[in-house]
Amino acid sequence: MTTPADPRPPADELPRAGSETGLVQLSRGPLFLRAWGDGSAPTVLLVHSLGWGASSMAVAPIAAALAWRTGRRVLAPDLPGFGQSPRAADVADYKPAALAAHLTDLLDALGVTSTSYAGISWGATIGCWLTAAEPERLNALVLVDGGHVDPAEAPGFEAHATLRDRLRAARLNQPTWRSLDKALDKMAEAYDDWTPWLDDAWRAALEERDKRWRPIVGPDVYAAAVDGIATSPVSATWPAIAAAGLPVTLVVPPESVTTTARFTAAVPRSTVRDVAASRTDLLGAGLSATIAAIESALSQ
Repeated sequence: MTTPADPRPPADELPRAGSETGLVQLSRGPLFLRAWGDGSAPTVLLVHSLGWGASSMAVAPIAAALAWRTGRRVLAPDLPGFGQSPRAADVADYKPAALAAHLTDLLDALGVTSTSYAGISWGATIGCWLTAAEPERLNALVLVDGGHVDPAEAPGFEAHATLRDRLRAARLNQPTWRSLDKALDKMAEAYDDWTPWLDDAWRAALEERDKRWRPIVGPDVYAAAVDGIATSPVSATWPAIAAAGLPVTLVVPPESVTTTARFTAAVPRSTVRDVAASRTDLLGAGLSATIAAIESALSQ
């Protein structure tokens, strides 16, 4: 099988991370931030998905490529409890509206008054809540396989489970491995192609505790995040997104196209872009197509 071309810019042309890279102190709790591009350039806030391997490192190739190709400043935070950001203090802090407010605090701290937004899955859902709360703050919204469907409509999602149920499930399902190599070998089975950037992302998402390799994301954080999206249907934000009038683009794999109808009816000015990659490979072998779709959406 042919190895996918690396969509990241060459190392000698990689935009330098700026002074904001590191922990940014905020009233709601610090967030770790990675940043690419010129600090004076128009910004894109890029937010990662929910998953055991999720962090800003999972979207770092997108951030680097967008900064390189478009000349924009790309900001990619670790959400609370993911990557290098400390976990939030309370379960309620994982409601999408609360996470959106946390991102607003980050933008305020960085002096960013206007930005484009691109979110992956969970990050897309949070972007919908941010748009509903601060429509004047955003000038474009790009939702990558998220934000367009309520969890209750997703096959297999237990929409009516309790937080205790979700915590029990997260504890049972959190993977552990005897070595880092075994962890990476197991993760590689989920992708059509195992790429250098996936390797980088998973290495950043795992740590050794009690002689086992585990995700940095704890079961309590994972359960609280899932409960947050289950109890806060994203469809509640769609009228406000429609009223905002900003360009909205859904970037979805072929298997998700049929689930966009309710969103596009509620937000009639939105555009759907179908990328030729499965959901699993949006950040893997299909990453180049994902980046191109986001870049195109931001150029509208």
